[in-house]
Amino acid sequence: MRDAIGLALLFAYVNRRPEAVDFLLQKDGNWNMTGVNNGTALHRAAWDGDLAMVKRLVAKGADMSNRDNPFHSTPLSWAQHNKQQEVVDWTVANCAIDLHEAVGMNLREHVEARLREDPGSVNKHIDMWEAPQSTALYWAAWTQIQDVDGTHYWPECPRISGAAPARPRRRPEHRRGRRLHGAGRREDARAPRVAALIQERGGKSAAELRWAAASPEILGCLKTPKAAR
Repeated sequence: MRDAIGLALLFAYVNRRPEAVDFLLQKDGNWNMTGVNNGTALHRAAWDGDLAMVKRLVAKGADMSNRDNPFHSTPLSWAQHNKQQEVVDWTVANCAIDLHEAVGMNLREHVEARLREDPGSVNKHIDMWEAPQSTALYWAAWTQIQDVDGTHYWPECPRISGAAPARPRRRPEHRRGRRLHGAGRREDARAPRVAALIQERGGKSAAELRWAAASPEILGCLKTPKAAR
């Protein structure tokens, strides 16, 4: 029943039926339902710059970290991509932005808050934007962000301070698909200093990880001290 109410709310909102929206928001619904050209009602409100609806849905418990759409992106990301700055500013000021999003959008205060709350989240893998099973460190090494006007670049120096505290695991477990860590972004991200710092702390490029996964016996041989061979 809650799912049906949530889906009806999404349909009513997308089809501009405010009376139905008001009626349905008085019910106990699942406000994280996805459908109608993808995204939840919160995604659609954020994209449209409808701050009043964003506030109503957040107050009802809609998930600001929901990435259940083909773009693997949150309502905040939808607002940022469509240049809805009022929604972005309110969300950043009033919601807990998850670690990956905070790193990707250069929100340092949220990064520090999430790491205090859960230090282990630094090694969490999620599907975000075009990067499946990526870590927060992967996004710390990425110095660009896109919106409807094109691609914009962060200065490299602030990204260095974000990447420095995190130490990637030596070799990820490939549970499904490919897993993306920080060092593999060094050329495309135009951040050679960030990549160098990550590699100094044990980070591997995507090519190195693929080679290691394909040749574990060679990798083991290379890591064996000469005296033990």
